[in-house]
Amino acid sequence: MNDTMTNLKKYTDEELNLIKRNELMILKEIIRLCEENNLKYYLYGGTALGAIRHKGFIPWDDDIDITLFREDYERLMEILDEQLDEKFEILNSKKQEDYFLPFTKVSLKGTRFEEFWVEQVSFNIGFFIDIFPLDNIPESEFKFKIQYYKCRIYYHLLVNSIVKIETGSKINSFLHKFLHSFLNIIPRSDKFFKKKYLKSLIKYNNIETNFVTDYYSQRGIYIFDKQDFEPSKKVKFESIYANIPKNCDKILTEIYGNYMELPPKDKRFNHAPEVLDFGKYNETYYK
Repeated sequence: MNDTMTNLKKYTDEELNLIKRNELMILKEIIRLCEENNLKYYLYGGTALGAIRHKGFIPWDDDIDITLFREDYERLMEILDEQLDEKFEILNSKKQEDYFLPFTKVSLKGTRFEEFWVEQVSFNIGFFIDIFPLDNIPESEFKFKIQYYKCRIYYHLLVNSIVKIETGSKINSFLHKFLHSFLNIIPRSDKFFKKKYLKSLIKYNNIETNFVTDYYSQRGIYIFDKQDFEPSKKVKFESIYANIPKNCDKILTEIYGNYMELPPKDKRFNHAPEVLDFGKYNETYYK
């Protein structure tokens, strides 16, 4: 999802190609379930950018993002429970008590694509795609700011109640470790913050409003007009065709600015896993 952040992992060409093939396999399964059940999904962030600019993955990218409005997102979660192929696994806060992200990952079993914090939780992460919900935001700027800051506060409290973060500057690392230690004195603080965070995210979903956001982007907060999504359009993404929002240009411009211009090499980003294991899903699997 991040097209202009620094932190470029050096993969071999073979590794990066296999990562993309495995993730494309997951995407095909999610698209199948969405289309069979009339759910509106959209390629999102860097995945939508890649579809427009490269007709597939951004060349150095190593992940796939899709998004749905909250109602379809929750319906998709039910369908995944019932119909998802057994070689995949659902990772989200309903499935795993110590999962702290506000979106779902669908992961390929028997593989590993793990960042540093995975050692601190009870679940493993294989090759995955991210599925983001879009939530309503209020028309009032004042109410929106209150909702936004509540979401950010509860999110950071939730994360620090579950994992100890030791990255960033020495001061930030110290503050994260202190907060983690303090929050772990409080019995089941993670459950409390998870509940509060979700309540803040969905606060305005039962009212009529023209605008939505995903409330998670590490690049900042982006407000999207609902009318820019439907009717969706089909575009080529690698070997398949997938949906993007009707006014994808406006959405990508909001996130990336001049998204058709390639960023310099020192501003390119991917997820740099600590552990990379293809299991049986290697070159032989695809022959």
